[in-house]
Amino acid sequence: MRRSSMKGGNLRRDGNGLRQDTSHIERLCFAEDGEQTIEARADRHRWNVAFSRVCGLTEEIRDELRFGDFLSSELGRFSNLSAGEANRAASPPELPRFVGRDGNQDSIEDLNQERQLLRSMLDITQRQNLSLRNTLQLHIFRILSASTDTYEEYLPFYRYETRQLKTKFRPGAGLFCSGLKSMRETEDVYTSKQVINHIEYTRAGSPFISVSDSPWRIHNIIRKDRKRVYHGGHVVVIAPANLRKLQISFARSTQLVEQIGEKPYCKENPNGVHYTTPSHWLVQGWIPEACIVARLTLEEFEEYCAIHKDITKVEADEKDPKYDIRPSLSSLLEFRVAWQDRHSQALVVQDAEARLET
Repeated sequence: MRRSSMKGGNLRRDGNGLRQDTSHIERLCFAEDGEQTIEARADRHRWNVAFSRVCGLTEEIRDELRFGDFLSSELGRFSNLSAGEANRAASPPELPRFVGRDGNQDSIEDLNQERQLLRSMLDITQRQNLSLRNTLQLHIFRILSASTDTYEEYLPFYRYETRQLKTKFRPGAGLFCSGLKSMRETEDVYTSKQVINHIEYTRAGSPFISVSDSPWRIHNIIRKDRKRVYHGGHVVVIAPANLRKLQISFARSTQLVEQIGEKPYCKENPNGVHYTTPSHWLVQGWIPEACIVARLTLEEFEEYCAIHKDITKVEADEKDPKYDIRPSLSSLLEFRVAWQDRHSQALVVQDAEARLET
């Protein structure tokens, strides 16, 4: 006979039957004499693997539920409906609830049964979110097509994206901040702590996404990121005019710091907020895919900066009017079309040469 025990508290469940606590917990199996046997260790390993899979699926579902709440809220805003009406418009199915033992003494069979049901729940929530996302895209397209405002005062925004960042890009939807849940709970009202934590790169969920209107700033970030080859990075180009048309809030970091009664860091103010510059902008919540006009590889971005030599002139005098030049969005898009045409022709030539060799 063996007796089992686990480290950790009681695992309560929420209204959807999901475990409220998915932190690490271990099951320890002992023989009657208190010594672990090979069979007991194998049993413990199987239980821990099964429990880890359940926790992973639980967090995926919870993430999808938060994503669905956000989509419903934005759909309600864009379509002049309440969030509840937006949800009914998408006809979301009702989630099944897990009916099992409530606590932390589940057997491996219980965990495997729960994992199967969780997979079904995840599929349902993903299908529901797909419906919401498609409906939201139609409203975004309608708004952008109907608007005649150009907002030419805004230069394009740039963002260096890597797999290491906590922001999440969802195909067909857009780029989302790392603190989506906290942003919804505060109903889009940010706090001074959230602003400072984000600007100073504190490791916490943030309701903001950092962007810059300075290619020089992005170039410097890439240059300092020595692991960029392994991170699979690229540069996202964003149209601020589309953000404005969709009434998605964005502001300079200097402006937000002043609003919360703080000052930027400088030699005269060593206790100020670091990394606060006029070229550092904060977008609140998300950046819809319709606002992302280009995704440049690092090779493309390097060549683009090389054309505008002053962008990469690190030793330039900051008072020089040519320092930190800001090209227009149209010039960047023209460059990208030319770059793609040139590289497509190069690929055709390489293919023709390879055929001749064979």
